[in-house]
Amino acid sequence: MPAMRSLAIIAALLAGCGRLGFSPPGPPGPGGDGGVPPAAKPGSITAGAAFVCTVRSGAVWCWGDGHDGQLGNNATTPQPRPVQVTGISDAASVAAGDSHACAVRGDGSVWCWGNSSSGQLGTTKTTDQLVPVAVGGLGVAIAVAAGGDHTCAMLADATVWCWGHNADGELGTAGPDTSVPQQALGDVVQVDAGRAHTCALRKDSSVWCWGANTNGQLGDGTNTARPTPMAVAGLSATAIFLGGDFTCALDGGRYRCWGDDGDGALGDGAFADRLVPAPASALDRITTLGTGNQHVCAVRDGNVVCWGDDDQGELGNGNGLRDNSTIPVTALSDGHVVALAGGNDLSCALRDDGSAACWGKGSSGQLGNGTITSWVPQPVALTAPTAVATGAYHSCAITGQAHDVYCWGSDGDGQLGDGGGPPQANPIFAHVTNAVQLALGVSHSCALLGDGTVSCWGESSDGELGNGQFGNDSKPVPVMGLANVTAIAAGDSFTCAAAPSGAFCWGNDLEGELGDGGGASRALPQLVPGVAPVVPTMIAAGSNHACAAAATGAFCWGAGDSGQLGNASKPAISTAVAVTGAGNGGWAPSRLAAGGDHTCAVDSTGRLRCWGENGSGEIGDNTSTDRSSPTALASLTAITVVDVVAADASTCAQTTSGPRCWGYNFYGQLGDGTTTNHKTPTAVASLMAAAQPATGTSHSCALDNGGVACWGDNSLGQLGNGTFSVALTPVEVAFP
Repeated sequence: MPAMRSLAIIAALLAGCGRLGFSPPGPPGPGGDGGVPPAAKPGSITAGAAFVCTVRSGAVWCWGDGHDGQLGNNATTPQPRPVQVTGISDAASVAAGDSHACAVRGDGSVWCWGNSSSGQLGTTKTTDQLVPVAVGGLGVAIAVAAGGDHTCAMLADATVWCWGHNADGELGTAGPDTSVPQQALGDVVQVDAGRAHTCALRKDSSVWCWGANTNGQLGDGTNTARPTPMAVAGLSATAIFLGGDFTCALDGGRYRCWGDDGDGALGDGAFADRLVPAPASALDRITTLGTGNQHVCAVRDGNVVCWGDDDQGELGNGNGLRDNSTIPVTALSDGHVVALAGGNDLSCALRDDGSAACWGKGSSGQLGNGTITSWVPQPVALTAPTAVATGAYHSCAITGQAHDVYCWGSDGDGQLGDGGGPPQANPIFAHVTNAVQLALGVSHSCALLGDGTVSCWGESSDGELGNGQFGNDSKPVPVMGLANVTAIAAGDSFTCAAAPSGAFCWGNDLEGELGDGGGASRALPQLVPGVAPVVPTMIAAGSNHACAAAATGAFCWGAGDSGQLGNASKPAISTAVAVTGAGNGGWAPSRLAAGGDHTCAVDSTGRLRCWGENGSGEIGDNTSTDRSSPTALASLTAITVVDVVAADASTCAQTTSGPRCWGYNFYGQLGDGTTTNHKTPTAVASLMAAAQPATGTSHSCALDNGGVACWGDNSLGQLGNGTFSVALTPVEVAFP
């Protein structure tokens, strides 16, 4: 049996919640949507051997090791960022064992997933279950606890029932492993589980334990395993917490621990096992504990202190010395922590605003933000990014519950939105919230906000910020005169927007890119009159041309020397012209993108067409011949194209078979591990099938697996991974 490295199972208790400083769980809320966890009230957090789970508004989110299906997302791969457990939207609590997890649902039923080798899921199936299955034979449950390979539930009638592995009597009854719940004890207000032992807190404040006792973890003064519950003599408690092979109890705000103390987990100043509870700690005002395999953390006045094993930084004090400690050391001191969890060399904390932080070992993704190991607490990415965009040498993403904009890379003109300065290799806040879409030019950035307005920042020597001024602004400024905007796009030094009232552009107009026939740069939005036959729902901007489209037609204007306007001619045209074959009985555009001197569109059937410059193979038709009218990509006819993005001389598509890129690849921006140009679509290495790409001048990024990954040129930090080193395959962006 694999070593159990859990657990801080803090159940929602009938009688003990007030004493622990928690509120009883309210009615379950709706589950999340769009891959983004919704805002949540503070609750519990739980850690298994190398994975973590939490409940947010009724949905269960897990991250880390998934090889036994313990993440519940119908997969067996590790996840460095939270993923939603399939099929549960009304969870009240969750508990993690070694490599399985269980949740109590709103109707009192218990559902489990992951490793099922010992019957710990409560099903007769002995194969791993990748999605939750119901536990049969139980009454109405109000709390669940998961041990190494066994599970226990506390029912509304105050009884405890256990199932799973039973070699040491951890089910509270003699006999073999079983998937059928067995009654262990009654008159209970809390239950918790360790590697192979179980304890319960009864209504009279007594503590009863059973199961493995090699290190004295049952607290009965012996090392004898017991298959039936026994009271811990002389102990009164308000809460209990079980680690791997040790047990702790709280009473009067002080802790008492017993059992395995090889790494100092008992916190009594020694490294010696105790067969009975240690004296009450000098440390007081403790509201809850988080117990790992060989360490403990405690919340005191909203801050976190830890003691015990520190082999991977799980104590969180940042010294990096791997020094075990028998006395508490400070891990977090922000005054807002309400719940804790401990795993195998891992600690996690949940704050009163619903945010979480983890520290220690992260090799399986259990830190929740892509970090491998951290000696200090790291924020968990509980809200996944919803959009990413790339400029010439910078990138931005929308993330967080407030839909904040974070940017990274080149900042010489203030395009990161933080006041301007040297390049930033890590994302920084751009001082924009409530964003729904991003558009990045060479040195300026824009965001479409939830209220239908637009804000821009960065270079504005040609008026591309749209605020009536010709001059850079390193902080976001509102674009004037626009309302009800539905989409935005940024060219090299101009910007466009689509709205029910038409298409609008502003900024540089040297080659007619504003589409109003004027020829002079404008610092305020200008209507593009030639688009009037349709109400544009899509808009795209290349280096010096732009296009707008609806299902009934597409129009382009600006530079046309390479055929990028799609009307079979090549002059620069300062007024909009119709794209050949689009709408009016032809193909119906559903997605639109413009690169340096080429344009692409996805039609309503998922077929991709491109036109314009093709010197580097950016059209994707296996030639280097420019195309002045839309050309369908034969190589993608067997799969469905969902979306398309384009850069100076490269193109990427989101398809049902994963992202594909083609064209110029000198900096590795195609993500296939080479620097060789490709004239046909090529799979991007190591991205999930549903990854949504964005591509810039010499680098690319994608929404992927709950985070953002980037690849290609990184000379100005545009990959956002904290370095300035080129990456020929995707690397994780390190969000704060």
